[in-house]
Amino acid sequence: MATDNNAMVLVCGKCGEKNRLPCGHCRKCGAKLDFGAAEEKILQEARSGKRGASGWRTALLLLFAAVLGLSLWPSGIGDRDVGGELDAKRWEMKRALLLDALDRGFPAAQTVTEAELNAWLAKLPGMQESKGGMAAQLVDTGVVFGENRAQWLVLVRRGALRFSVVYEAKAQGSELVLTGAKLGHLPLPGPLGRLYAKTQAKLFRPFAREARILDHLDSLVLRDGEIELLLRAQ
Repeated sequence: MATDNNAMVLVCGKCGEKNRLPCGHCRKCGAKLDFGAAEEKILQEARSGKRGASGWRTALLLLFAAVLGLSLWPSGIGDRDVGGELDAKRWEMKRALLLDALDRGFPAAQTVTEAELNAWLAKLPGMQESKGGMAAQLVDTGVVFGENRAQWLVLVRRGALRFSVVYEAKAQGSELVLTGAKLGHLPLPGPLGRLYAKTQAKLFRPFAREARILDHLDSLVLRDGEIELLLRAQ
């Protein structure tokens, strides 16, 4: 049974002729039309359509659950040299020297260790104002330097939930280029990682002085456990 110009039609099982209702026999061959078979076919098609739609909904729900689970599953950056109070002071001194050179328009160079940066980064969670509700609170942050690669972990708490992001970068000329990120265990390739980083701009406010140094680099070199920074003369 089918719809043809809003009129119900029955296809003759013997000759294939389409017959408009109401009629009991085929207008072409005179065979009796099988109303029961036509009705059963309609019901089967309806059930098949429902199963197909249900299958797509189930697949989409499973995909959503997988993405959500991966994004909420915190990840890390492995072993990092956490340093100590003296290391934090060394970074603060080196940063001050680099910024002073920028202010004076002189070139400058410093080699900064993973321990120095991590010791300073460890202070940041305790420097925040306490916030309630779903406001983002920095829980942990740190870096790992390898041969021409860097990873930066940012662990944030929102209410009872914790979200981790690991940003991955490499040295390219005078720039530290973001190559990707992981939201929890969910990979975010280059463009998606950069887009997500922009949405988290508020979390990067404490790094304004570091950003100024990176904006005026003449070159940088990433090695295991350290980064070498060379500033150009202004």
